[in-house]
Amino acid sequence: MLRVKNSLSRRISERLPYPESGLLEGLLLGGDGGLSKSVQEDFSRTGMSHITAVSGYNVTIIAQYLILLGIFLGLWRRQAFWLAILGIFIFIFLIGFPASAVRAGIMGSLILIAMKNGRLASSENAIVFSGAFMLLLNPLLLRYDIGFQLSFLATIGIVVIYPFFNDYLIRKQKILSAPFEILCLTLSAQIFVLPIIFYNFETLSLISPLANLLVHPIIPFTMLLGFLLIVSSIVFSPLAAIFSWLTYLPLRFETFVISFLAGFQFSSVEVSFPGWEVWAWYLVFVASIFIIRKSKKLRINE
Repeated sequence: MLRVKNSLSRRISERLPYPESGLLEGLLLGGDGGLSKSVQEDFSRTGMSHITAVSGYNVTIIAQYLILLGIFLGLWRRQAFWLAILGIFIFIFLIGFPASAVRAGIMGSLILIAMKNGRLASSENAIVFSGAFMLLLNPLLLRYDIGFQLSFLATIGIVVIYPFFNDYLIRKQKILSAPFEILCLTLSAQIFVLPIIFYNFETLSLISPLANLLVHPIIPFTMLLGFLLIVSSIVFSPLAAIFSWLTYLPLRFETFVISFLAGFQFSSVEVSFPGWEVWAWYLVFVASIFIIRKSKKLRINE
């Protein structure tokens, strides 16, 4: 597994300059080991470190591409679903089973199976099942793995809070622009992970929403080009030169935006957040969500 991963990393570094090669390695293989400390700090100051940690976003993109590939190759849609599930777990195996990717893989597979069988997919049930399964195998993840904590809390934030944005802002106010939806998704995740970030890293990125708006829309396109670059370097080397240039362009834009935004003095601030405030934050949010949901059910029954 490590030999295959190292071989892919080497092909990326041979075809692309630094730091673009390190960013593509993070997007496709996970981790920020290919980036220097200064570049990692830029990602942290702009709140973009999550793009180099394989998550549900990456797994969703991979699943979509695999389904399209299966249909293109002549598979029936149900067969393409199984190809996507197999591809997801091969990918997670390849990158070394990080907690965020395992969580995303389990959730993604459950949702794909529900879609294949014509069932309504419950994201809340999927995240509870994936968390219970992972903690059954290794209960220490809950206490000592920050990646596990951030991954689950960000997903819970999107599942629980984003519907409120969708109901009260996107639908009622007729705000349907893609940038606004990205902003709502970012805020939904940030609200739930901020206490853990404050407690462990003592920093708050003020420019994260803007960075996400500028970078996130082109990440799927970047991952596709990066995948084609790796495949072409294995199958037909001269074609890889073309994909090297095509892949470099979006990567260069992403690294430039992150570096530029990190240069602002106000891009991030230091925050002191003791443990009791973390618990208080989550207790307030859980109580608020419970009250809002209960009042919504009462209005529906009336």
